[in-house]
Amino acid sequence: MLTTLHPAVLLGSRRPALSPAQALATRIRMVLETRPGDLPFRPDFGCDLSSFAGQPATDRRIEAVKLQVEAALVTQIPGIKVRRIEVKAVTDVGTAPGRLREVPLAEAALVRLGVQATLDVRLDVSSPAGEVSVSANLSP
Repeated sequence: MLTTLHPAVLLGSRRPALSPAQALATRIRMVLETRPGDLPFRPDFGCDLSSFAGQPATDRRIEAVKLQVEAALVTQIPGIKVRRIEVKAVTDVGTAPGRLREVPLAEAALVRLGVQATLDVRLDVSSPAGEVSVSANLSP
């Protein structure tokens, strides 16, 4: 009988198995951090936030980002339910290196003028694999 081994076993490295919650969190990050078209074999996979690039971080746009993130997750991960989602525009301008701060709405127009901002997404989801909380920093 011929046995096929995983390449990691052949190379002698052993990875610890992920728990169902860790696997779900990894899948969520993959959806959020992949732009549609980046995977040639699945061009529809990912979360398209490109329409938000260079736009002011208004309450209305932040709400639209939430809806886009939720739609991408529900479409790409069967059985997932988004329980809570929080999106904030954050920047490192005016902070210590490696630190982020939320962009106040008064400064939101500056994002359009070249202040670099990313989106801090925090969400709680449930699925048949369990419940998980995930955080990700996304660039539109």
